[in-house]
Amino acid sequence: MNYEFTSDMEWPKGVNTSHTINIDLDITVSNVLRSARNIKVRLITREQEVRKEIFTLVVGEIIPKIINETGLDATHPEGKMSVNAKSKIESRAQVGIPTREDTFLFVRDQEKIVLEITADRPVNAMQAMYANRGGLATDITNHLVKILKRAVLKTRDEKTETDFLLSGNEVVSFDFKLKKSSSDGN
Repeated sequence: MNYEFTSDMEWPKGVNTSHTINIDLDITVSNVLRSARNIKVRLITREQEVRKEIFTLVVGEIIPKIINETGLDATHPEGKMSVNAKSKIESRAQVGIPTREDTFLFVRDQEKIVLEITADRPVNAMQAMYANRGGLATDITNHLVKILKRAVLKTRDEKTETDFLLSGNEVVSFDFKLKKSSSDGN
């Protein structure tokens, strides 16, 4: 899987317990799945793998590069820090569906992300964003996979639950499952 991205970001200056970060992210993920043959089946059967690859890319490479570009120190203060965050993503996407055997599935997405983070102690915006890197990576991953599934499988939005464990920027474990909707009667 290959990627390219550019980003632009606005964040509040100073140290605080609450931050609203606006991120413009133009991301292209290519070489997702090869082969025009059975692309639908391959996306369904390899969704876990595709999600994990995208998540690993976002949490391990893209978010750290975005933070580093700001020049702010994202080093955590002493002790364990907890954050609560919510994000809103609006985007324009383009999906390239393979038509020949030697081509790959790709997605390009121009995202506007509004990330609201509350920390349990005063920190700068990049410390808060770094503490929430797994949550932000989950949101971006879910969004990109949703776009792929809409284009390839013609599916509607699905609610997912993602469990992950990080050690620094390395993914130690990753799993996701579809949430049952209340209309299922369960």
